[in-house]
Amino acid sequence: MTLEIIGEKIGGNWPWVAEIQKGRDPKFGLTRKFVDGVVDWGGANSKKTRGVGKSFLLASGKIYEKSLPQSWNSTDRGFFALNSRGEMIELTPEMVRRARLI
Repeated sequence: MTLEIIGEKIGGNWPWVAEIQKGRDPKFGLTRKFVDGVVDWGGANSKKTRGVGKSFLLASGKIYEKSLPQSWNSTDRGFFALNSRGEMIELTPEMVRRARLI
């Protein structure tokens, strides 16, 4: 099962999604593989600071980290997984640690 997540570029902040992999990164703590997204400029304003969408196609059975700008001062950031029905399940950092991925 797959799920498409769409985030909006706000100002200079682009949305991103990364798959959490086994192991640790010495600089960031997590070993991550960033998911390639598809950019849609169709709804962009004249300065390209709002309305630029970026979509990510994600597979179930994996753990992800997201950073999705919500406004100029707010970003939805956190961990999640997709279940076999393609539903997003929010995860705490502790849940990810228990999965032995951090």
